Amino acid sequence: MFTNLPHMIQFIQGLSWIPLTAFCAVFGYAAVRWIGNTFFPERYVTLNRYHNDRLISSVQIDVKSAEPLVEQLRKIREAERGW
Repeated sequence: MFTNLPHMIQFIQGLSWIPLTAFCAVFGYAAVRWIGNTFFPERYVTLNRYHNDRLISSVQIDVKSAEPLVEQLRKIREAERGW
């Protein structure tokens, strides 16, 4: 039993690399997304409206517009209602 102990320790150390690699992959992905969204933000956002798993409307909103986002959403809502 004691002669097999070093092999068991090496096996456990080998398994410890799996969660460490997974953690680094997730952290790396999150860091790349954060840097991309911080320094290169999206210009347009697509707003999809679904009802009973069917697409009702799809509208692109200009995020960098001088017009406030609330006003853009209000115009979209009024256009969909026909007011």
